Amino acid sequence: MNIKELLTMNPHELVEERCKLVEIYSKKAERKIELKVNFAEWWRDNRDKFKSDASTNKAFELTEDGLALMKIREAMKAITFQISAIKQLIEEKGFEATNQY
Repeated sequence: MNIKELLTMNPHELVEERCKLVEIYSKKAERKIELKVNFAEWWRDNRDKFKSDASTNKAFELTEDGLALMKIREAMKAITFQISAIKQLIEEKGFEATNQY
């Protein structure tokens, strides 16, 4: 959802959109947990193949799970910002309804 669409929504629609985003965030968090477990297992099995912890971590980032984890982290950040923006819009529309600035 882009910002122009959010600006045209009424408070009820904004709350619905926020709830949808929270649900998406929750599902991503569940997947992130799975990937973190996979990371721990991969790290345990592969640490001895690399010179340092940092190089081991970098090697994991190049795996399918590592890339998925990176994408999920970034998506969760974006959703957090969207939820925050919607919260501000809801508050603003509430102030407008009561003529309080």
